[in-house]
Amino acid sequence: MPDVAPPPWMPALPPPFEVAAGGLRWRARAWGRFETPPLLMLHGFGADGRAWAPLAERLADRWRVIAVDLPGHGGTTAPGPTWDLARAASALASLLPVLDGRPPVVVGYSLGGRLALQLALLAPPPGLVLVGASAGLREAAARAERLSADQRWISRLADGLPAFWAAWDEQPVFATRLRQPSFERAFPDFVRGGQDPAGLAAAMSSLGLGRMAPLHERLPGLATPTVVVAGERDEKFTALGRDLAAALRVSTFLPAPGAGHDVPTESPDTVVRALELLAALRAEGGASSPTTKGDPR
Repeated sequence: MPDVAPPPWMPALPPPFEVAAGGLRWRARAWGRFETPPLLMLHGFGADGRAWAPLAERLADRWRVIAVDLPGHGGTTAPGPTWDLARAASALASLLPVLDGRPPVVVGYSLGGRLALQLALLAPPPGLVLVGASAGLREAAARAERLSADQRWISRLADGLPAFWAAWDEQPVFATRLRQPSFERAFPDFVRGGQDPAGLAAAMSSLGLGRMAPLHERLPGLATPTVVVAGERDEKFTALGRDLAAALRVSTFLPAPGAGHDVPTESPDTVVRALELLAALRAEGGASSPTTKGDPR
């Protein structure tokens, strides 16, 4: 692991635990009391379950928050070369009964959002929050181009994580993240700076967007109440998010004010607000509710 200085403050972290399921050894953490409803949180590429700690602390009075390390991240086994997102979702579905025994509401960000959507199509949860997520690339040519781009990023991992993350953050989708005060980025940067490059390479190779079968045709059949979130300064994922919300049967779109792609870091209040909106959607009747177009007022 690279030598990464801890941030000046460190969120309180419950001890991790490990569970074998779906051909992987998973690492997870849990906040809150078992008597409260379960909430599963799935992080983005390059982080692990610890990235949710600041939000988990805020939510632990209302939820039993469970944050798992995705395959190839943190303490969870890396996916094999034949894996894809659908297989990862199947493995995650086999993990859920061991984690809590009750179907959890699922929050997923970026890679975690795509995995959450794939999971929902396999084992529909009682509610879903998708942050900076997409349903995949429709065109085969676009998927092939993404595979090539991912291979270039995998090659850059050989230069070490500091150089890799410096280049990663130069992508336009993360421009607003770099304008945040350094203390706000300290903990997320600490988490991603401690990852295993080989694990990240395996995750990008197997779980990347280029390997993902597009899910657009399956979206109208998903009746899970869903809140789709994107940063208002993230034009790409705002457009994708609005399209995603429009395709789902019971959904609403929520913009994150002033945020770019990394909404959990840049606008954690929006994630809390999304869970409040999700509760309203579920209370209105779930699958019988109409899809909400546009922004909630």
